[in-house]
Amino acid sequence: MIRNKPVLVGQWMKLINNGLTSALLATTYYIGLGLFFIFLNLRCFGQAGTREPYFDRIMSENIKIERGISQNSIVSIVQDNMGFMWFGTFDGLNRFDGYEFTIFNKEQGLSNESIRCLFQTGDTLWVGTEFGLNRINLNNDHIDQIVKQDTDSASLTDNCINSIYSDHDGSLWVCTANGLNVKESKSSKFRPYTGIESNYGLYGLDYNCIIQDEIHNYYIGTNRGLFFVEAETQSITRFSHDPLNGSGLPDDQINALIFDNNQQLYIGTKKGLVSFSKENKSFHRLDLKSIKNKALDSDEITCLTKEANAGIWIGTYGNGAFFIQNETKVISCYCSKAPFSFSLSNNRVLSIYQGNEGIIWVGTFNGLNKLDRSAPKFRSYKATLEYLSGFSSNQVWSFFEYSPTELLVGTDNGMSVFDKSKGTYRQSDLFNGPQVGLLNKQIRCIFKDDTDNYWIGTHHNGLYRYDPRTGQHWNYCNNPEVEGSISDNFILDIVEDLQGRIWVATGNGLNRIDKNRKGFIQYFYNDSDVNALADNKIFDLNVNRNGQLWLSTANGLAMYNEKSNDFTTFKIPSACIEENKTGTNNFYSVLEDHEGIIWLGSKGGGLVRFDRDKNEFTILSMKDGLPDNVVYLVLEDRFNDLWVTTNWGLSRYDPVSQVFTNFDVTDGLQCNEFNWNAGLIASDGEIFVGGMNGFNAFYPEEIKTHSGKQSIQITSFKKFNIPQKQTFHDGDTLLLNHDDNFFSFGFSALDFTNPSKNSYRYQLGNYDTKWIEKKAENRVAEYTRVPPGTYQFRLMASTVGGKWPEKGMTLTIIITPPWYSTWYFRILVVILTGVLFYAAIVIRMRLIKKKHETEKQYFAIEKKLYQLEQKALQLQMNPHFLFNSLNSIQGLILGNEIDGAIHYLSKFSQLMRRTLSNSSESFVPLQDEINVLKLYIELESLRFADRFDFKIEIDPKIDQEFIEIPPMILQPYVENAIVHGLLNRKGKGQLLIELMLDDRKLRCVIQDDGVGRKRATEIRQESGIERKSKGMSITSERLAILNQFSNDIYSVKIIDLFDDLGNASGTRVEVDVIMKI
Repeated sequence: MIRNKPVLVGQWMKLINNGLTSALLATTYYIGLGLFFIFLNLRCFGQAGTREPYFDRIMSENIKIERGISQNSIVSIVQDNMGFMWFGTFDGLNRFDGYEFTIFNKEQGLSNESIRCLFQTGDTLWVGTEFGLNRINLNNDHIDQIVKQDTDSASLTDNCINSIYSDHDGSLWVCTANGLNVKESKSSKFRPYTGIESNYGLYGLDYNCIIQDEIHNYYIGTNRGLFFVEAETQSITRFSHDPLNGSGLPDDQINALIFDNNQQLYIGTKKGLVSFSKENKSFHRLDLKSIKNKALDSDEITCLTKEANAGIWIGTYGNGAFFIQNETKVISCYCSKAPFSFSLSNNRVLSIYQGNEGIIWVGTFNGLNKLDRSAPKFRSYKATLEYLSGFSSNQVWSFFEYSPTELLVGTDNGMSVFDKSKGTYRQSDLFNGPQVGLLNKQIRCIFKDDTDNYWIGTHHNGLYRYDPRTGQHWNYCNNPEVEGSISDNFILDIVEDLQGRIWVATGNGLNRIDKNRKGFIQYFYNDSDVNALADNKIFDLNVNRNGQLWLSTANGLAMYNEKSNDFTTFKIPSACIEENKTGTNNFYSVLEDHEGIIWLGSKGGGLVRFDRDKNEFTILSMKDGLPDNVVYLVLEDRFNDLWVTTNWGLSRYDPVSQVFTNFDVTDGLQCNEFNWNAGLIASDGEIFVGGMNGFNAFYPEEIKTHSGKQSIQITSFKKFNIPQKQTFHDGDTLLLNHDDNFFSFGFSALDFTNPSKNSYRYQLGNYDTKWIEKKAENRVAEYTRVPPGTYQFRLMASTVGGKWPEKGMTLTIIITPPWYSTWYFRILVVILTGVLFYAAIVIRMRLIKKKHETEKQYFAIEKKLYQLEQKALQLQMNPHFLFNSLNSIQGLILGNEIDGAIHYLSKFSQLMRRTLSNSSESFVPLQDEINVLKLYIELESLRFADRFDFKIEIDPKIDQEFIEIPPMILQPYVENAIVHGLLNRKGKGQLLIELMLDDRKLRCVIQDDGVGRKRATEIRQESGIERKSKGMSITSERLAILNQFSNDIYSVKIIDLFDDLGNASGTRVEVDVIMKI
């Protein structure tokens, strides 16, 4: 490990001894400066033990990121206003979002792939290359090339761009290999700056850098010295190297310029670093050789960067990086040291930059380095064939502080000595010759008792003891035949109590050896003795400050009772285990904290807290924030925080806030899996924890969690998996066509502390019903078949601690519908549909009207025909009725019944008058039809000399005046009942006519008690009359015509009546007539 080195006062003493004239002229200045560097030396010596920063390396091949940087030589670094990091290399420009690099080169539009400098103004990134200047629009990644035009005197003076700078007025200065160029803030073109050439006649200068002080004076670095341009007078002063002037520039090639917080100008040259005194116009060289404590590989300074409120970073070509603290002026050196991955990747530093989060980025000739002072600083140590040959195995099981600077490390392949100050290893020489016996042994625990004897426990080879004063050694192994031998050869832990007794935990029982070291007293589990051990496998032993011995066993926590020489066992109640579903009494480790609380690491049951006073267990598991429920070891640091090693990383637990902070391999841990009892807190507070791939060392106060604000950004946008050149900001609106509804967003928090531990969540409002959470390795939101509409895409990133911000990034997405689904098209369709519908209705109405008129004419003709047919039938029936009536009158006259004939004629005339009146109508009122029928029956009664009686019964519900029926429908049936039924019977007959309502129909019943249809037929045959009744046939034809031209049904039902003996007793005719109301 590289420590801070003191600064010597070599330069000032050298100037005094040489007696240089220039030094005498600046006596006052150098006396003050000399006193300052004496003070600086003292502060540097006082800081010699300061811990070195932890550099995280990012190379072209790196497992922490998805795609490495395009090339390992990082010559320029900048961070844009959205938070992206940009790195210029010899082979392309790289944009970094914390996870992957997006590479820009000639294929993307750069004028040249060899990047020399980067600078950002507003939404523009300026990229200087070996051939031309490039302007990148950060909103859409569009690249414009600006190159020298031989025919344009106002173009760039040269295509090789060395640096870019923006002054207080917003003017952009471009230093090239052959001239200086400037673009005023209101201008779009560059023009050559020829002040130096005009004043000094120096042409073809290689301009390397430019800077402006607080009063707008310019300092310009070239390959021919430093030029000072005064703002008010525009006068130019040149400073160049003079071998005879010790207070001058060490070299004419100026590579870098920077002001510190006190406006002290530092100048990096090809032959060292100097500071400039404005008052004396003189320079003083800072001797970096004494800082590094060895000859520098090169004096060249490559870059200078100011770290806000901290100091100045100095990049060198071959000597690593130096840092000057602002207030103390202490100078520290940070170099590459091969075994340590947390040192610089290379000593040729090409660029240094401080990002928005305070992270220091160091670009070297071989890799990019990241220094985050707020990031956890877990130093990782492991065996490698090339460097750590003294480290016997990466499976580390135990530690012991051998001295303030050295540790004994027990592994699966022997024991090593680790030098903390040097970071080196060697095989332990504790046992000298007997060490051979421990070589390749699986060491499980190391202990030193109060007599300075060392005790080493192994996995299969028992217990070793070594007395360094005499060189004697002992090996205690299990031998059942020897009384007082150790109970088992698997040694898990060793402690010493206040009486000087050594307690040894094994895989089969507990052992105690007293000070006389004569033999072991064994303790075992006994199921018949409640005061015996809880289990024979004891993982850990702990003697608290009161001398109380605690044991963690495979079946409970045990406490040794000194007076009774037995044990009290404490177990988590089964109800508590069932409630937590993760509890267990298999305990790996036991620790009593400063408040007397017992903390237990368990095998799958999480971290267990035991309050001895309350006899109360509390289980803390993964649901409480623990990374894994397998807990190997618990350590308490000097800040009273607990450090918990698990099967999935390391966790810090604050008992006050009851919050876990978890760390894993991405934070620098050797691996996520640790080993039981593999932990130590050194005397200076440094913590060591071992696992399956080496061990980690850290100071608790160095382990900080990032709490800065994150700049969540959409890093990529794809449609149908095709990348789109589009940049989004919070609140932007994205317009998509309806057929672009297969899209995805890539995103990043642009948190460079430990981006792999960030979590993300997103939601597409009006589409997603809940937040969708993603881990860092899957930072893509994909959507398919999203219907047209307006959506709010909300995106958030959690901090390393897992907290979600109140507000993230919001993007409005509008998916336009197809033309046939737009509102204006729908309105047009509605209008056209309405017009077409209206036109169709009009046309339809016209067709219907025309058809109706045609049908009306047709029906009129049909009706006329129907009426004519009706009238024809009526006319056929009227002569028939008239003929019968006249026969009756003739019979009366021939019988000399004059009065009867007159009365008959009177009735007959009334009947004829009504019949003639109704004959022209299709329907007549029911009352008129009944009157006609009554007149007819009365006439027939007169004719046949009261041979029958009749009765007409009408339903009271029938309105005779408003109901209409076809005329002369019932008369033929009445006539048939009289003539063929009643007149053929012996005695007086009865004729009944009933009219009743049946729904919409009028049911007419004509019933007689005559001889019946069968007998009437026989009588006609006997008399020789074979003709069929004309009235009946005519009426049947009329009903058929009515049914044909009507939706209603007219029906006739004839029923033969019989008495109890089966003889015919008459006929019943039921006529259903449709009423017209």
